[in-house]
Amino acid sequence: MDWDDLRFFAALASAGNLAAAARQLGSSPATVWRRVTALEARLEARLFERRRSPYALSAAGRRLLETVEQMEAEMGAAARDLGGLKDEAGGEVRVTAPEFLGEAVIAESLGRLSEAHPLLRVELVTASPTASLAQRETDLALRFERPQRGGFQAVASFAVGFGVYAAPAYLARHGAPASPFDLEGHGVIDFDESQGHAAPARWLGRSLRKARVLFRSNSLHARRAAAEAGLGLLLLPSITGDSAAGLQRLWSSAELGRLEMLLLVNERVGRAPRVRVLRDHLLSLLEGRAEALAGQPIAGRG
Repeated sequence: MDWDDLRFFAALASAGNLAAAARQLGSSPATVWRRVTALEARLEARLFERRRSPYALSAAGRRLLETVEQMEAEMGAAARDLGGLKDEAGGEVRVTAPEFLGEAVIAESLGRLSEAHPLLRVELVTASPTASLAQRETDLALRFERPQRGGFQAVASFAVGFGVYAAPAYLARHGAPASPFDLEGHGVIDFDESQGHAAPARWLGRSLRKARVLFRSNSLHARRAAAEAGLGLLLLPSITGDSAAGLQRLWSSAELGRLEMLLLVNERVGRAPRVRVLRDHLLSLLEGRAEALAGQPIAGRG
């Protein structure tokens, strides 16, 4: 079987249409189609159910994609391990994490890690905290949900607290709500649909019912900037919101509740020195910031 044909198949499965797959591969739509149909002919199986955009995988296509992803992950892991032969903690490690942890905890600590392990390379991918772990070559992940597919082991969990914040300008115009569960007449800045359930159940189930959602974004920076400009109320992880100079906290995790954050290790590479070093580094970081991560109650509110 030609590995290049598998690359073209995987690109079309990921992109959903010929034009996007061709851009991803630096090829043409006609070439993508030719390579995929040649692969189908060799396998004597239809890999896609539909022949127009978006292309949907058949049952055979889904099985083949799982095999291709596993092959790519194992090849990537082997390459990163070989890159670290000169140093037991050398090579590249890929970690996925929510944007707020990547910014507030992980990135600022990498200087110390690099001094101790100069041949270690860290790739940090910030994504939705509930995003699929079908991504290839993920070694470590921080997320709010256990993966639906196997292959990852949870090695630790941490409580993450949330708060509701607003700019003084917003509060001057609209006043502060009496309760986080009665926001009628107030504007809210919200997650987009990809991240909407990465929030305390009390907020999702009660707080948003009567509020007016004025702005949605998958970007933490965009949501925070909109709040600081006085647009509306904003739910943030406490470790992020409490450090935002332009925002005032109205309620904390004492009222809103907390979520469990899991540290997951890819079982295929979990014993590699490069992965163990970063795993231990993350554990130390998160344990040291556990109080800040959990969020502290506002004085006088318990």
